Amino acid sequence: MVEINQDKDDAAVLRRVRSAEFFLLYDTICIGPNARTRDEGWFNTFADFANADAVSWFTGRSSNVGLSYANGTFPTRDWAYYIDHVAVELLAPETARSYVEQGCEAQAVPMLFASIADALAVTLEQNQADTRIQFPLRKAPGGSGPGPTVADGLGLGLYGAPGNGSPLVTNMLHLPEPIKVPKNATVKLSGRVDSPLREVLLAYTTTPGFSNFPAEPAGTFARRPNWYRIRITFFARRRLQVRGGYGAA
Repeated sequence: MVEINQDKDDAAVLRRVRSAEFFLLYDTICIGPNARTRDEGWFNTFADFANADAVSWFTGRSSNVGLSYANGTFPTRDWAYYIDHVAVELLAPETARSYVEQGCEAQAVPMLFASIADALAVTLEQNQADTRIQFPLRKAPGGSGPGPTVADGLGLGLYGAPGNGSPLVTNMLHLPEPIKVPKNATVKLSGRVDSPLREVLLAYTTTPGFSNFPAEPAGTFARRPNWYRIRITFFARRRLQVRGGYGAA
């Protein structure tokens, strides 16, 4: 007869519950002037972006990209975690048509950028071999930020950063079962823009460009590169040592 120590079993369950800590893991691809000098996985033009064999997230970023772009510069984590939800944000630069230097960018690029959500499907691979899920970016709404408005068509013609779905926190890709990622395992999202949008983007060999914002003193301008960003976020739970504990959970 096997003796069951109920107190020990209950303590084990409690440790598992307490150590499943919610966290966000996010990564961004940027397209714009000199973006590639910040990280080799970014692109200076839309032509470079469309011509790439694959664009990838969560493969590791340069340590100087900045926390607003990525919160993990290494391709692995030193703890196990579960991925519950995925969200994709399309973030165009907030500017005005009259500030944008290139006419073609002011007139057409925000709309083409928004179309990437339908023309780019990604594959989530674990340990470079195990395909866990595939989906077009449109299937994983951002769940936050601005909606899909591109421009108001009035006055200066203010850009609205194209979103990906309605800005509701519940509006994202909910996985029916969590993807369980072991400690030190790699997870990569990658894909490539499909036709016909790919051929259109290949024509933009010097776009994006720059915007000139009125500055001080009067009559001067601040020149800013227009960076278009695709940010992907994993809503996840990581298994850590119990907070304040001295032993592993």
